[in-house]
Amino acid sequence: MGIVGFVIGVVCGCSTTAVVAQNSVTVDYSSVVNSAASPYLFGGSNEPNPSDQATVYPMLKSVGVKFQRGDIHLDQVLPTGITVAEYQANTNGVANPANWNWGPLSWVSEAKAQGFTTMANILYAPTWLTYSGTIQGVPSNWSVWQDIVTKIVEHEGSSLNYLEILNEPTCGFVATSGSSYGSAGAAADDMYYYAAVAARAGSSSLIIGGDGDCENSGSFGALSKIIPDSRLTSNLLQFVSYHIYSPTAAASDNIGTLEALLANNGRSGLPIFITEWNYNYTANTTDPHIVGGETITYAVMQFMLWSTQSQLAGVDIYSFIPSNEVLSAYEDCSGCDNIAQGFYRVNSGTTTLATQSRAYQLMSVALGLGLGNFKVYSTATLGLTGAQGFINAKKNVAAIMTNDSSSAETATVTLKNVDASGCNFTVYIYTADTGSNTAINPTSTLTNQCITNGTVTLSNIALPSYSAVGVIIN
Repeated sequence: MGIVGFVIGVVCGCSTTAVVAQNSVTVDYSSVVNSAASPYLFGGSNEPNPSDQATVYPMLKSVGVKFQRGDIHLDQVLPTGITVAEYQANTNGVANPANWNWGPLSWVSEAKAQGFTTMANILYAPTWLTYSGTIQGVPSNWSVWQDIVTKIVEHEGSSLNYLEILNEPTCGFVATSGSSYGSAGAAADDMYYYAAVAARAGSSSLIIGGDGDCENSGSFGALSKIIPDSRLTSNLLQFVSYHIYSPTAAASDNIGTLEALLANNGRSGLPIFITEWNYNYTANTTDPHIVGGETITYAVMQFMLWSTQSQLAGVDIYSFIPSNEVLSAYEDCSGCDNIAQGFYRVNSGTTTLATQSRAYQLMSVALGLGLGNFKVYSTATLGLTGAQGFINAKKNVAAIMTNDSSSAETATVTLKNVDASGCNFTVYIYTADTGSNTAINPTSTLTNQCITNGTVTLSNIALPSYSAVGVIIN
């Protein structure tokens, strides 16, 4: 929204006076909204192509990515063209992990080497193990299913922090044909249970959860079967996860409904992850929130609102895959390319990150919100499309605001009830947009700023069109 003008006058033809309401942001640092927002808000789903990982992961680290949710497609890891009986007999060493294809998991060690927290999404199954004979099928032998999961967990060891079991089971990723299951939800519940037991056998420290559900309202798909399952003790269901694709992803995530479902089944306070999110998932989209001028404002507005949700443990943007390369065969998406949501692209040997990465740079790096758990404070805004105040893990006072309009704006920022006083403070202002403002360096620096009676007021803060601007006090 732009500056709002009000005209006051009378019909008699008397003179009129224009009163202009200045855009403003006011943060009250005595009113905590969330005492422990997670740096895992700055995460991503899926993984770069294997040949790109050595280049892309350091770039992701540099912009403040903290969390990688990648894939383990079991059909790509296990030998093909065998039978359950041959696996059980270890014919030709087919059950020996030394003979498996570990290329699909190269991302785990690459991401861990950059200091990321890692979550592996385990999905699909070898066709020889399923009732349907497809990778989406239900395993026909739980002992073999469990043996595979245990060996994968053992192989990855401490490089893996979280295991997310299943992916969108009620949206076509679990097929019940040939089995006795009447619904994908019921099948997913058993698949989850047996995999969780196996994963725990492989590691006592791995954090286990799921199910990456595609349903984000009502009963939350297969989670309505998994959450009440009494077989799932507290060490077998340590978080739940689901996906949201929406123009208002953070506002539409219905997290309160999921929190109630957990509480009603004796799992109050269980961490919640949104392991895929974006404006949409249409591969060839030209929507400006994904490939145009509104990419940064859209991402920042979601991050701001998500930072206020106290039970939310992390979110992962879709997707860390490339936007202009054919996807790795490990993704089970033969020939897939030109996926607009991809977070990076390679042109003539030069790799660049998508403009959404500037939202990460601004919030995670420039404002220091990626340093660790941070506090979120009550914030009021007039005229702008959004704003939020924070104190980062190093106790720096910070705030961010967005101008999701085609006009440049200015704003007055008031930070009140700040636990400091004096006139020797430096305020750094960072700007991110899809033009020249990358949020790597301050766009301006205000020295010798005074905090009087706990309040500092910053006037005429410039917000270019379709931009996000952050301020931080040092």
